[in-house]
Amino acid sequence: MNNLTTINKTELLNPEIEFEYFVDFAKNFVTKIEAGEILTKKKVRFSKDTIRQYNVSIAHFESFQEKLSSKIRIHEINKRLLETFEKHLYNSGLLFNSVYLYISKIKALGNILYDTDVVMKPLKFDTPKKITTQVYLSEIELSAMRNCQTLTESEKVVLDIFLIQCTCGLRYSTLKTFLENPAAYLKQNGEKTYIDIVSKKTNETSIIPLSKIIFEILNKYSFTFKVPSEEYFNRVLKTIGKKSGIDNPIAIQVTRNSVTETVIKKKWELIKSHCGRRTFCTLAKNYIVDNQAIMAMSGHKSEIQLSTYIRSTGLERVNNIFDNQFFNLTI
Repeated sequence: MNNLTTINKTELLNPEIEFEYFVDFAKNFVTKIEAGEILTKKKVRFSKDTIRQYNVSIAHFESFQEKLSSKIRIHEINKRLLETFEKHLYNSGLLFNSVYLYISKIKALGNILYDTDVVMKPLKFDTPKKITTQVYLSEIELSAMRNCQTLTESEKVVLDIFLIQCTCGLRYSTLKTFLENPAAYLKQNGEKTYIDIVSKKTNETSIIPLSKIIFEILNKYSFTFKVPSEEYFNRVLKTIGKKSGIDNPIAIQVTRNSVTETVIKKKWELIKSHCGRRTFCTLAKNYIVDNQAIMAMSGHKSEIQLSTYIRSTGLERVNNIFDNQFFNLTI
């Protein structure tokens, strides 16, 4: 079964339209999820990011059709065709995880056709996803950003939003919802104040104690924020990181055409909104032993999911053996 949504045939397909071509069906599906006519399994609307991913995937598939000089019919979607589509994506210069994303979306659309009895076989095609190099920021680096003296006023606003994210761990879309009306999501338990908010993406509730830093920043702006787009936010974050001297080299693995190579980037080049969420999980783990408590704040469903966000674990495992005599052997 398709893992994105459960849909019956009459809900998905307009009975007056007989789809012959796959792209026509795919575009109709996206139109319906944009309109909220089709919901996720949790009965919430698909996120804008997911809709964008479907649209980009379909655009790549249309480019693939142009290369073939043929429009693909619904019943021609199979494993062999996806293998050819995968090669097309790699030949277009896309990175490994981008190929994985676009293949997965086309596969999901193919399996919706199976779920709704339009085609007879499920679409089985595995493209393994590789873990990419993702960074978090240390307390020292966050202090360097906050103490940077060359930031413009607009950059200071972006930094304040990022600092809130680093101390609450919300996804940018959920953070935006919170900051546009903080009072609506602040609750009291005796003398303790906390954030209580539901993620639009996962429908998971996050309960986060209101930190001193978050309160100071909210108070600074009189609890009223005009939150920028995520694209602008990411672009400005990189500028802030560069101005703050966060330029230590980071080795990242880049895979194209099944060939992996190491590329050296400066750390500020890798900073974006999701870095704030990763920073929260990593720093929280340094102070909070209970993973379940961190998950209640971050909204992760499992410790396996959480582990992909905690980036200091490897160092912590060996931190107490740095002075071991083994490393002073003379051979």
